[in-house]
Amino acid sequence: MMRFGSFGFNGGMNYGWGWIMMFGLLLLVIVGVILIVKHSHNSVNTSKTYGSANVAPSAALEILNERYARGEISSEEYNKIKSDILK
Repeated sequence: MMRFGSFGFNGGMNYGWGWIMMFGLLLLVIVGVILIVKHSHNSVNTSKTYGSANVAPSAALEILNERYARGEISSEEYNKIKSDILK
């Protein structure tokens, strides 16, 4: 017969504490995996971003000149971005 508050298992699982601890551990593992994936995703994105604070102005101007030379941006866009970089 089952006791009050018992899940019917022996060995530390009585009164639900074992289940609570297992659920808490599972929750910590899931949160840890999510944080690791989020951090690795953010570090990959920031390394490919042009025009951010991580790129030196000379490197940004070089990239801008290359984009203008390839015809990816118009002269108006080139001048606006160049003035933003040099601020």
